[in-house]
Amino acid sequence: MDKILIAYDSNKILILDSINCKLHPWSLKNMHRMPANFLKRYNRIVGITQLGLNKFALWTNYTYSVLDLEVEIPEEVQIV
Repeated sequence: MDKILIAYDSNKILILDSINCKLHPWSLKNMHRMPANFLKRYNRIVGITQLGLNKFALWTNYTYSVLDLEVEIPEEVQIV
């Protein structure tokens, strides 16, 4: 795999391009666009797995999320 996904304690997500040793274009575009209600959640990401070339599953102790690199990040996430 050519992507390394990093989830910070603040739920901020960055992707590194491991082949070129630099930030992935998705990270450069979305570094400051993560929804505030996602970043301020008490429930933190504890695991990540890659589902496909551009999809990742992220999970916490209570919920899970799917990060699709081909879909725009919304202003606010719906927490169900």
